[in-house]
Amino acid sequence: MKKIKILFSKSKFPKLKKFSANSENFFKARIKNSDFKIKNWWVFANFDRKNNYSILTHLWTNEYDFNDLQNLWAKWVRKAIWFQWEDDIEINLMFEQNFSREERKFIEKWALMAEMKDDWYKSKEKNAKKSWTIEIKWVITKNLRELVEAINIAREIQSKPSNKITPVTLEEYIKKNIDKKEFWLKITYHQQDFLGKEKMWLFLAVNQGSKDRAKMIQFEYNWWKKWEAPVVLIWKWLTYDSWWYYMKWYPHMNEMNWDMWWAATVIWIMASLKKLWIKKNVVWIIWVTENMVDANSYKNWDILTARNWKTVYVWHTDAEWRLVLADCLSYADDTFKPKMIFDFATLTWSCHHSLWEMYTWIFSDDKKLLDKIEELWRKTNDLCRQLPFDKRIKEAVKHKQADLSNVWKFKFMWAWEAAAFLSNFVKDTKKWVHCDIAWTWIRETQKQDYDLPNSFWTWTMITLMTEFLKK
Repeated sequence: MKKIKILFSKSKFPKLKKFSANSENFFKARIKNSDFKIKNWWVFANFDRKNNYSILTHLWTNEYDFNDLQNLWAKWVRKAIWFQWEDDIEINLMFEQNFSREERKFIEKWALMAEMKDDWYKSKEKNAKKSWTIEIKWVITKNLRELVEAINIAREIQSKPSNKITPVTLEEYIKKNIDKKEFWLKITYHQQDFLGKEKMWLFLAVNQGSKDRAKMIQFEYNWWKKWEAPVVLIWKWLTYDSWWYYMKWYPHMNEMNWDMWWAATVIWIMASLKKLWIKKNVVWIIWVTENMVDANSYKNWDILTARNWKTVYVWHTDAEWRLVLADCLSYADDTFKPKMIFDFATLTWSCHHSLWEMYTWIFSDDKKLLDKIEELWRKTNDLCRQLPFDKRIKEAVKHKQADLSNVWKFKFMWAWEAAAFLSNFVKDTKKWVHCDIAWTWIRETQKQDYDLPNSFWTWTMITLMTEFLKK
């Protein structure tokens, strides 16, 4: 096993005593070179001739943010992997004292995530060398390894193509890996017959074209105060989205198994609640189906009835997940009488057009709650912004032939219209927050800049929600 020492420094003259004499002299000589002082950060690497390697990562300026730290992480992890040459490596992280706890946690988290590989479906040849590994040492942030271990559960599920992860195989996976006493979770598997009894006709309409029956999987985490109203988290899990009549163009059809990404990611929140000692009752509900093309599928201009008996005019068959979320919100509100409801979904492209792929849009009738969430993003780097949400916006989704339309009359899917539509299925909209993460979940530019592998998504809003549940 090759050992790599990495020092993170912000000092003009970093202390290099933990390195070998060879590496110490090498780094001192490079630091004297004034050419490097004009950069915000840089990464040096040195081989000390004893099968050990040294890497110095340096922030030259105090004007940086979490994205700079993430970029710095990407550079040193690429250096470390370059040193590997098909050998196992052990990486020892070292920080100068002028790094804050939040900065250290941020870098350590991304370092631990680099331990996992995503080559599950590569064939294994006989007599082939074992796959090399990365092991991260000297991580001191409390509970961080448990968090990353849970994240990796989501990464494995998220990376599965739509022929590997279906409504049927998802239930099998959860029973095998998540449905355990150690997580303190009560998991209930509701089949399609239950959905029919609950009159979830919008959800069942979306499922009509799929050969796999729809499912609802319910996770309940109860702290000792079982009588307290829970916080309900609602995510969509679409194992594949065909867009039905509004077919996506190349290359976006290649990405539609990712419509289940966010629900896959949130599994790690539920799996880690006990390890984080979250003192709240939390309910998480996922609704699993496919939006497929079939003779039985629902169509444009159909009028459907929701669980709360409101009628919906279908302008657009790719606005399918607001239909499913509508029944989901109604069910959660009636069943659990929650303290608060959060729904998260990749609903609209308009987020990308206005705020690019960096910010999540959040909507609610409780401005104080939105302000509190915005305060948290400054600590977690889960960027989000609240948008206007008033009576005029809500009126826009009303329809002449039905109570509601699933998109606005001009048939373009705006983030505000999805929030306006969903607000009709919650009794108290001051206890409800809608988060549109349509592009922040993937951040293609960030993946390219940092040379991240395909399953290295950003896990937007996950760290923020974990901090919110701790409060």
